[in-house]
Amino acid sequence: TPNIRFRGFDDDWEQRKLGDFGKATGGTSIESEFSEDGKYKVISIGSYSEDSVYRDQGIRAIESEKTKNRILNEGDLTMILNDKTASGNIIGRVLLIEKSGVYVYNQRTERIEVDHERFDSLFIYEMLNAPNIREKIIKQSQGNTQIYVNWPTISETDYLVPRIEEQRCLGEFFYDLDNLITLHQRKLNLICYIFKTWEQRKFGELYEKVSRKNDMTYGVNDIISVANMYYKQDAVVKNEDYLKTYNIFELGDIAFEGNKSKNFAHGRFVENTIGSGIVSHVFDVFKPITEYDLSFWKHYINCEGVMGPIMTRVTKASTMMTNLVAKDFLKESIRVPSIKEQKQIGKYLDSLDNLITLHRRTIS
Repeated sequence: TPNIRFRGFDDDWEQRKLGDFGKATGGTSIESEFSEDGKYKVISIGSYSEDSVYRDQGIRAIESEKTKNRILNEGDLTMILNDKTASGNIIGRVLLIEKSGVYVYNQRTERIEVDHERFDSLFIYEMLNAPNIREKIIKQSQGNTQIYVNWPTISETDYLVPRIEEQRCLGEFFYDLDNLITLHQRKLNLICYIFKTWEQRKFGELYEKVSRKNDMTYGVNDIISVANMYYKQDAVVKNEDYLKTYNIFELGDIAFEGNKSKNFAHGRFVENTIGSGIVSHVFDVFKPITEYDLSFWKHYINCEGVMGPIMTRVTKASTMMTNLVAKDFLKESIRVPSIKEQKQIGKYLDSLDNLITLHRRTIS
């Protein structure tokens, strides 16, 4: 019985064999039916990937006597039984068919027509692709240059599964979690890799360090949390005079936060996205001096993949914090797109963040 359960489930999981999940049918060669203008997408050995997502190789098959019994339906699973790599990163991986009449399967692939009365396709897909579960298949593999497994052998492999109601909850949860990870990865890839084609600019051409002390225009309710970028309504200060030591922090400014973490070992920059206020004097504040897009920079300036190497060169470590050497930071260079491209990327990243938020709500 798992230690963590969805509310309402407390019965034991039961042992089931891989062959119990549904009717299994091995693929046969359909290369003779391949055609550029074929009706069906083909699932072959090259269609499987390390993220268990279908890779379209552009191979198509016609509608014929050979392919009519190889058409896959929504909810079917396919498992790859061969792997051309010695590492075994592909063997045993499973694809989930999300639409009927679109795909046909080739040799080296096993089709599983899931018994939907007892098993949920999404749960079985997530479970069989989990690293610790895949080990069961990998351990039964044979061969050297090409490794393979026999379905009659692995169909006897035992798994622990809950009843179908809990399967559905788990399947949806991990599917949403996978989508959330994919969205984060897409965001990271966009920020950290496309920037290589942009113009190189020194930070001193983009920002200037400012030290604007609070002249009591701003009070306790205007203190901004740099870590989370919100107004700290519950902030406590010694007295009003202490507020005079705070720095003014305006929309578009960036502030250096020296807290160490797993993701930001040398500290990070955070951009003000909420409006004017004040921050503690411990934060170095920089004001933009060129045209910029707020949505773009709030992501870019906070990207560890971009800023990590820069931070290692311009910070000094202390016990719990890192301190920024501002003059060194302003000499560092970063690749920057045109303002037009900044706006396009910023808009895209904001929409991606909205999707991520929706997925988080679904998961929670």
